[in-house]
Amino acid sequence: MKSTLLLSFVLLFSAFTFAQKPYTIEQYLNIRSASSPSMSPDGREVAYLSNVTGTTQVWSALISSPKPKRLTNYEDNVSFVKVAGRRQRHHFRQSQRRG
Repeated sequence: MKSTLLLSFVLLFSAFTFAQKPYTIEQYLNIRSASSPSMSPDGREVAYLSNVTGTTQVWSALISSPKPKRLTNYEDNVSFVKVAGRRQRHHFRQSQRRG
């Protein structure tokens, strides 16, 4: 009985998942991400890359506060971030513009 119920649930879930409409190009273009987290040496801050503004920039957030702060504002993407040293400096690299 349990296996029949489980199989029914899986089939129903699969049917629902495949019945959804495909994403539009606008939805794909609006996908935002955060990546490359770097924790400060004292563990109080995390710096990361996010493309929430349209280009990948360096953001930082204190662990005790949910409000992130944008640290860079370049036309081109930033490709790397690291918090290091006693003074907890943010090291980053801007992507090379091609063309």
